[in-house]
Amino acid sequence: MTGPLRITSSHNPKPGDAVFIPGGTVHTLGDDVVVFEVQQNSDTTFRLYDWGHIDPVTEEPRPLQTDQAFACIEFGASDSGLVAPLVETTTPVKRERLFDCHAFLLWRVLGQEPFTVGAKAEPRVLVGIEGSGQIMHDGIPYAFGKGDVWLLPAEAGECVFQPRGEIAPAGNRDPLMVEENHLSNKISDWETNEKAHRVRFGRDSRASKSSLAPQTAGLLRDLLDIIKVAVISGGAWAQFEKQLLTDLPQDSLLANLSLLPTCGTKFFQYNGTWEELYSEDLTAEEKRRFVTLWIRRLETRAIAPRRFGEM
Repeated sequence: MTGPLRITSSHNPKPGDAVFIPGGTVHTLGDDVVVFEVQQNSDTTFRLYDWGHIDPVTEEPRPLQTDQAFACIEFGASDSGLVAPLVETTTPVKRERLFDCHAFLLWRVLGQEPFTVGAKAEPRVLVGIEGSGQIMHDGIPYAFGKGDVWLLPAEAGECVFQPRGEIAPAGNRDPLMVEENHLSNKISDWETNEKAHRVRFGRDSRASKSSLAPQTAGLLRDLLDIIKVAVISGGAWAQFEKQLLTDLPQDSLLANLSLLPTCGTKFFQYNGTWEELYSEDLTAEEKRRFVTLWIRRLETRAIAPRRFGEM
């Protein structure tokens, strides 16, 4: 081993292992590893070592950020590593506490019978990792399965989860396995703070191809009266004008609406008229290099390139 690999520890994981990696810890994943990662909403990565990866656009080694990485590393004693689950209950479900830190708590719940999820006056996040079932709230069932992620807001309180597994060869029902995440006090404070906050949301992919329904437009207008809203979409500005703005009242409340077309590469705010605050466009050279690389990859797979629109 060379470089930073000589001074780091390693672990060969097996399904179900829980590894705690606090902020400021140098870490990486090996091949064929799929993880359920709980972290802040950030995609920032500072690379110390990159395993020889090549950037598909530049066709050059990806840059390292050694100085920024060292500025973030916690060099003192760390409680990172493999965690032994703490079994809290075994009936009617097996409930294990995996992580309990200042930022969040995480449980793993395994059961075949109905059990309670969520908590009074606390937001929770549910992630399905095996099996399937449904969440019951106010008498309404909501389907839930492997890979699904649900936010149970604080006002939802406790809900009943009803497992529904496939029939196993032995005749038993497959249990449903759920990761339940209790958000930190910091997030709870954010939810209850009286200051206004922005709300970001996306439309269903099928609905995003049509204009707002009158009821939806009315609800959005009411929302703008009490809170700031940011809408982000992969569509261009013309699509926002046609499918969103034409159905909203053209009044002062639009000042509470921020619009981010083309996946946030453009940013518009209202000040009597809609103003473009920034636009992060690809240069002609970047477009050329991307198209050239894309066509090259298609050709290596014997796929004939076809143009469906502007590139």
